[in-house]
Amino acid sequence: MKLSSKTDCALRTVLDLAVHGNEGVIRTSVMAERLDISRDYMAQILNMLKVAGIVRSKRGLDGGYMLARNPEQLTVMSIVQLTDPALAALPEHPSSQNRTLERAVVADMWGRITERLNAELEAITIHDICDQVTAMANRDGTDYAI
Repeated sequence: MKLSSKTDCALRTVLDLAVHGNEGVIRTSVMAERLDISRDYMAQILNMLKVAGIVRSKRGLDGGYMLARNPEQLTVMSIVQLTDPALAALPEHPSSQNRTLERAVVADMWGRITERLNAELEAITIHDICDQVTAMANRDGTDYAI
């Protein structure tokens, strides 16, 4: 499975905001550097997340971004649906005119795989991933960059 760059960057951005949320608002430039994402692309990602109500911004000299929702309420699926809706969509079934037994079986298989994937993406929260970051950092003392 290949995630789009937009999905990957959006997930890492939301995770960065969750991990560093206790620091208050976080400047775009700080996140862009920490995540190795260009400032312009980071600004696009943050704007998309803001319009969706996932993050909020604070203007001014001490401005930046913060999560608008609790990490326990944000699922990986919510980010995937925002950034790459086709990834979460169930495959279309062939029309009855073009439907062969093989096509029907393959379409059914892809439908079941997609449903399982979607259920897993819906079950994983940003908080769950934050817990993994914390556990990895505590386990070997490494300061992981997200």
